[in-house]
Amino acid sequence: MALVTLFAGAGLTLLLDSLRRKVRSTGDVIGLDIPVLGELPRLPNNRRGQVVRAARSGKLYESTGFIRVNLGSNVPQSQAIVAVTSARPGEGKSSVVASTAISYALAGRRVLIIDLDLHRPTQQEFWQLGGRPWVALPGATTAKQTSLSLAFEHPEQASAIDVGEGIHILPAGESGRRAASLLTDAKFPGLLRQWATAYDIVLIDTPPVLAVSDALVVARYADGLLLVVASEETSVPEIQRVMRDVQTNSTKLIGVVLNKVRRNEAGYYYTYQYDGTK
Repeated sequence: MALVTLFAGAGLTLLLDSLRRKVRSTGDVIGLDIPVLGELPRLPNNRRGQVVRAARSGKLYESTGFIRVNLGSNVPQSQAIVAVTSARPGEGKSSVVASTAISYALAGRRVLIIDLDLHRPTQQEFWQLGGRPWVALPGATTAKQTSLSLAFEHPEQASAIDVGEGIHILPAGESGRRAASLLTDAKFPGLLRQWATAYDIVLIDTPPVLAVSDALVVARYADGLLLVVASEETSVPEIQRVMRDVQTNSTKLIGVVLNKVRRNEAGYYYTYQYDGTK
């Protein structure tokens, strides 16, 4: 009897360890048979304004280049639409959207960011939007200060904020359930594709996929879904749940971006150092 109890206790411990197992490195994700498009290092602090600067010339510059190149191998070279999500809040999906947009812009590509996290929009915190001009999106007849919900209600006035470098942002504006109902609007797929005609890539910031189903709905009309996974925070079972949901909804999972990677956990993306010599 004591032996049975011992084995039962050991089995329970292994089960709990499995449920708690966190993703730490690229190897943990590759083991789940998902492509890893890149790794982003953990930044010293969580200030969102720092992300754009780091992507232009700082700690995110090289790593976002890998993401851009690998992403470009999986989606069309122009008019691509990519939904970006995470398993749960706090993994940095919005940071990945902003930094990836910068990488595309530095490569001379035109980018539209759509903040479609209609429950907790945050893209406005990454960019200096005050005083920036508004530009009409394809199909609109006039440029006017707007938001995502207004752009759907009045497509003739649909506009985005020009933040420079070829990046335009369509802010979420109103949040909550009423705004989220836009996803079921019959005009939604057509407007997405219409707006994409002026850009090389459209990056859509969507809510965490295990919290609400919005990302899966959006991904149906996109060229695929990009999953952001936070190192040492996201568990393997959470990623497996996302994979099941994606498969059930017949959605294309392009791959994973491993975010917040500590330097000693980083893979080959961070092993090349410039030292001024050849």
